[in-house]
Amino acid sequence: MVKIYRHKSSVSGTNCKTLPPSSLILPGDIGYGVADQFQSQASMAVRLSHFLSAYLQNTEDTETFGRIRGGARLHYEKLFGEVLANVMADYKILSSGIFFEPYTYSSPNESIREYFGPYAYRQNEEFYVIDSAGLNKHYTLELWYREMKYRWNTNTESLKLFRIRSKMRSDVNGTGSQTHEHSPLGYRAPTLQQGIWMPPEFKCDGRIDAWVMTYVVPFFQMLKLSGKVQFTGVVTVDVPLDLLEINPCPQPFNVNNAFKNTARCHTQSTTCRPIEGFRFSRTAYACDCKQGYEYPFKDRKRWIAGSLIEIEYQKKIRGLFSRYDSLRCRISSSPKLSYDAVIIFISISSIFIYFIKLHC
Repeated sequence: MVKIYRHKSSVSGTNCKTLPPSSLILPGDIGYGVADQFQSQASMAVRLSHFLSAYLQNTEDTETFGRIRGGARLHYEKLFGEVLANVMADYKILSSGIFFEPYTYSSPNESIREYFGPYAYRQNEEFYVIDSAGLNKHYTLELWYREMKYRWNTNTESLKLFRIRSKMRSDVNGTGSQTHEHSPLGYRAPTLQQGIWMPPEFKCDGRIDAWVMTYVVPFFQMLKLSGKVQFTGVVTVDVPLDLLEINPCPQPFNVNNAFKNTARCHTQSTTCRPIEGFRFSRTAYACDCKQGYEYPFKDRKRWIAGSLIEIEYQKKIRGLFSRYDSLRCRISSSPKLSYDAVIIFISISSIFIYFIKLHC
């Protein structure tokens, strides 16, 4: 665990370009708990994936609705606005992007583009949006893109069918109560669980330059001739690794958690309990006294803080004066007789009375 923290802190935006690619990736089990803790952020990517899938599977390029401006192709400004809204709406999202398969995107009045990847990010409390198709390294070469494409390029049977009961707009304000003539519309798209969280990675691109965890989810279009859905691209969100809350307490052997069983609680007298709010800190735990033991200090607490244990442990391994060995609960003392002592006293008394009666 200490090696993980040291390696993580040794990588920065100033030296990341000089390090090998293997130094910019951490093991996947370090991200234990990311799916639960960042479910809201992943849902924003799924929402955008469903919007793209619904639009691309139910709208013809030639359909127009006059001044109401419905139908036709997806406008690039709309897509730039969607990824920018994801980043601006949640401080936990560092960046978000839409990445189309080559030669699958065409904006109104434009020819088909080879690459198109609207990408928004946060830097120094300011927001930026670019087309990642113009970067030196194509996004199709990224691990998260290749892995998602391999999963969904030929097998789309597990996609879920969703239904939309849409209304026809009667004016530019979007008002109207008339049901669409093809209602309900259907589209096939992935669920939240079918997206994947990539292992923690240091994003060394001059824009993020931080350790992030990336959630990736695909979207699909409808092929006109065959009527089948086809992999069209992916939607991503990046969240900072520093906001992940770790669990260093004991867990079963089959749990993929790099930090399990690393808490330094005294196992005989205390029980480990993870504490929320410490944000990727190895001190995010408390040691509660077990039954039959009591808290030995008078400091208005009822547990031993993990931060105190870690500080005292570092002192001990450096040969300094340390209270580490005393940070444990003591056997509790009670002013009342225990249940076993009462039973023994009654038994002895009964035997004594029996012998007295026998001799009398």
